[in-house]
Amino acid sequence: MKEITSKDNPDLKRIRQLESRKYREKYGQFLIEGPVALEEALKENAALSLVLCSRRFYEESRGAVLIKALEKAGVSVCLAGQGLFEGLSFVENPQGILAAVEKPRWKREDLFSPGQNLLVLDRIADPGNLGTMLRTCEAAGFGGAVCLKGTADPYNPKTARAAAGALLRLPLITMEGPEELKAFCEEKGKRLVCTGPRESLPYYRARLDRDVALVIGNEAGGVCRELMEGAWKRVSIPMEGRGESLNAAVAAAILMFEALRQKQQKQG
Repeated sequence: MKEITSKDNPDLKRIRQLESRKYREKYGQFLIEGPVALEEALKENAALSLVLCSRRFYEESRGAVLIKALEKAGVSVCLAGQGLFEGLSFVENPQGILAAVEKPRWKREDLFSPGQNLLVLDRIADPGNLGTMLRTCEAAGFGGAVCLKGTADPYNPKTARAAAGALLRLPLITMEGPEELKAFCEEKGKRLVCTGPRESLPYYRARLDRDVALVIGNEAGGVCRELMEGAWKRVSIPMEGRGESLNAAVAAAILMFEALRQKQQKQG
C-alpha cells in the first residue's frame, strides 16, 4: 500500500481541489467520507479513485475488512498520516477513510417514467437541507430530482454526506429556470405542485400519488413567482403553533411521504 507523507502530494492536492465546486465540475468527481459511504459506493459499483485512509483506520478491524474489499474490487488505497488525513477531512470527527468518486451521468430521460413523481428544488441554499431532501426523495420512491439554477451544488461534501448514498442512485439533473422546467413537465405530463402560504390547499387534500413535480422553494423566499403562478396546485402544511414555517427539508419529507401514502393506499 502506497503511503503519503508529504502535504504537497498531488493526490492530496486533488482531494483539496474537490472541496471546490469549480474543480468538482472540471473533473466530474465529488468527495465521500466514512466507511458507510465507501461501502455504499462499492455496492453500487461506483467509479472510485483517490481513496485515502488514516493509519488508525487501517489498523482497525472494520478498516482492514473494507480496504480488503476495495482492493479486491480493483481500487487502490493510499495510507495517509493521521495529521494529514485529519487536515483533509470535512467532518468534525474524521472517520478515517475518504475518496473521490465519479459523478453519475444522468439524462433527462432517466427522470421520465409514467406515473412517477419528481422533486424540484428551487434555489435551496443549505447543503445539508439539500442532501436530506435527496435522501428522502429516494426513500419515498420518487423517480428523480431537478435542481433549478441557484440551488446549492448537490455534490458539495456536506450534501453528499446528508444524502447518504442517494447521489449514486437517484436520477438528478439541473435546469436553468422555471420556463425550462414548465416545458419539461408539460412534455412529460407532470403536474406542478408548489408549497405555498398557509391559506393554500392543505396538502392531504391534493392528489399527490402520481405524475407530480413537487416544488420545494428557497428557505427564505419560498417558491419563485413564475412557478407559483403556473402551478396545478398550491399546497400548505397546516400548523397550530406560532412559527412562520417549517424547515424546508422537514416540509419536503411530509409532502413526499404523503405522496407515498396515497400511492400505497391506491395499490391496496
